[in-house]
Formats: sequence, structure tokens, C-alpha cells
Amino acid sequence: IYFDATTLYFESFTEDNFKKNGYSKDRKFNQPQVVLALMVTKEGLPIGYEAFTGDTFDGHTLIPSLTTLRDKYDIDKVVFVADSGMFNNNNLEELDKLEEHEFNYIVGARIKNLSKSIKEKITDESNYKRLDSDKNVARFTLDNGRKLVVTYSKKRAKKDKSDREKGIERLKAKLEKEKSVKSHLSNH
Repeated sequence: IYFDATTLYFESFTEDNFKKNGYSKDRKFNQPQVVLALMVTKEGLPIGYEAFTGDTFDGHTLIPSLTTLRDKYDIDKVVFVADSGMFNNNNLEELDKLEEHEFNYIVGARIKNLSKSIKEKITDESNYKRLDSDKNVARFTLDNGRKLVVTYSKKRAKKDKSDREKGIERLKAKLEKEKSVKSHLSNH
């Protein structure tokens, strides 16, 4: 199962018990929305969804959605994949409980949140094996016993470097026009 959540906003400014203002991926923070969690097979076929009030944090949609899916379909074994937005301590504790019911998972991790020793291993090229001409892969065991799989793509590294350089050039151009650094600060 692949799992993700998104927001759907309404062309309205009136909240109700379900449509609520919350973090908006569409930058419509003053408009009510709902949060939709969707589960699909590896072939992309939808198998379930759950709707949540618009002020629900994406990371809080995972466990209720999986529990409902398990109960509704009496599933005995599931491996689900989710992005790093679902990777938080509360979810991991609940996922450990679900593992007893044959719910296994692959969740994206944020490297910046990992320990210094793991970060050092991740940046050591000798820990990687070549997958193909573009990608290398490494596997590490974290302090809590979980497995971490890290990939490195030359193509992605080139794109990320280009994006960073473009961002720096845009910022330099803005600073040429307006010297006040504070005027260029934003959450975005």
C-alpha cells in the first residue's frame, strides 16, 4: 500500500465542523479545507481513503487510516510506504504495535534528524554498493534496531546542486535591489 495525504480547499471563507482552516499545501491559509488520506496498491489502484477535518496534521492521518483499513478488510499482512511527513515518534510507536498484526512499513526519513554517527556513515562513500550507472545504495541499522536504506543518485545530486545555485543567484539579484536582508526572509 502506498499512503499519502493532501488538502482540498473550498472557495469559501466559512468554516464548519469538518471544513476548517489549517496548514494549506495550496497556500490558501484563510480558506477552509479538509485533509484526505489515500491508500493505493503498488499498481496505483485506490483501495481506501479517509477524510479528516482541515486542521488535522498529515502525520496524524496514518494510524487511523491503517487501523480502519485493517478492520474493514480483515487484512492479515500489509507493507505500506509513506513519505517522511509520516515519520514521527508517535507514529513509529504505533507502527510497532501494528507490526504485531503483520503491518510492516517503509517510511521516508529526514537525514537531518538522525544521529551524528549515522550521518557520518551516510556521507562515507565506501558504505555504498552500486545499483546501476546512476544509483548507489547503503543499508544501516539505527540505534533503535530499525533499518535505514539510503540511496544516492548522481542525476538527483546534479539537479539539487543546480536548484541550490539558482536559489543563490535569485537571492543575490534580490539583494542587489534591496539591501535589507529582513525584507527577504519568509517561511517559504
